[in-house]
Amino acid sequence: MTTSGTWRNWGRNQFCQPHTIAKPNSPEEVAAEVAAAVRAGRNVRAAGSGHSIMPIVSTDGLLIDLSGLTGVTSIDRDTGRALIRAGTPLSQLGAPLWEAGLSLSNQGDIDVQTISGATITGTKGSGVELTNLAAAITKIQLVNGEGELVVVSGGDELAAAQVSLGLLGVLTQLEIQLRPRYFLRERNAAFHLHDLLDRWDELKAGYRHFSFWWMPNERAHALYGFDPVPADHGWVKLLEEVEIDDSYDVRHLPEGRIGRSYLVYPDTSTDPTFHELEYMVDAARDKEAFLALRDLMLTRYPDVDSPIQIRWQKRDSAWLSAQYERDSVSVSVSGVIGTNYLPFFGEVEALMKSLGARPHWGKWNAYTREDMAAAYPRWADFQQLRKRFDPQDAFTNTYFRGLLQP
Repeated sequence: MTTSGTWRNWGRNQFCQPHTIAKPNSPEEVAAEVAAAVRAGRNVRAAGSGHSIMPIVSTDGLLIDLSGLTGVTSIDRDTGRALIRAGTPLSQLGAPLWEAGLSLSNQGDIDVQTISGATITGTKGSGVELTNLAAAITKIQLVNGEGELVVVSGGDELAAAQVSLGLLGVLTQLEIQLRPRYFLRERNAAFHLHDLLDRWDELKAGYRHFSFWWMPNERAHALYGFDPVPADHGWVKLLEEVEIDDSYDVRHLPEGRIGRSYLVYPDTSTDPTFHELEYMVDAARDKEAFLALRDLMLTRYPDVDSPIQIRWQKRDSAWLSAQYERDSVSVSVSGVIGTNYLPFFGEVEALMKSLGARPHWGKWNAYTREDMAAAYPRWADFQQLRKRFDPQDAFTNTYFRGLLQP
């Protein structure tokens, strides 16, 4: 099915008017749409849930709507791997995988993204021994820049395709390595800054998942819909695996939830009230990065009502992953939609850049071509491989042409 019209993202800051919006229902239909667009000299981009606030989807050519490509197509219990169609929202994966005795190894705070959108932008959760979602990809089916269905299953091609930003082609199906299903117990509590710093290493090592939102004032909790948290306290989220009675899905206890992993991970409002930036810094500098940003907010931006969120991830081998060959801490803040948050974001980015940070691809950043080349060691290698998949630059747009080599 093809239509025309205006596409808008979740954050209401990106929109485009494609020549054609196509909603294919099979990989073969995707290939036919891409081949026709390339012959007509039109660029091609794909859209999942539109949760990214950067202009990575925008096009005046062909926009592939992936909502017709959903569902788990097969599960191999012996290998613990599943084939998942590219437009499947993360929120629709938990139940069918659970029935097969399997689960995703990790998830983030939000599960409305599609599996392809989440992985190609490097979306992640938290845990010093846990990687981002893309690291679990073992095979990818995509349509390349010549309208051909190809399968990527290893070596440099897979390392480039795991976090590819849609620049190698339109993903149609992914094979994901899973793990046996598991239950999680959540514990939430407010920690004063001093207690948080004193127990920093203990909490990192002692829990499967440790993250927190530090509050610069008594108003900041409201941005993410939390209950009131005092100023200079961190709202701490701790997750640990537990064995429980499988007679219920999830229970809400005073200190947090307990139940199936996929029902405990998501906890952040999906209403578009804010835009977020997030940078990944070497985990060895985690306290330094947090305290430097805290000082910046207290001294330069005391009226900004954004928490600082801190999370950790294990290194991986995807070329454009923010965790490429580096255990990382992620540092994020947000700006309220409709306010002028750019001066604040600009100073935060300058601070993070001084710490050697890599930006989250789907969240606000102003990194240039030179910044990306400095941040990602395999940046030039990715661009050379991209030319093999997309010799006519069909999958670029204005934003990416500004980042890629001229």
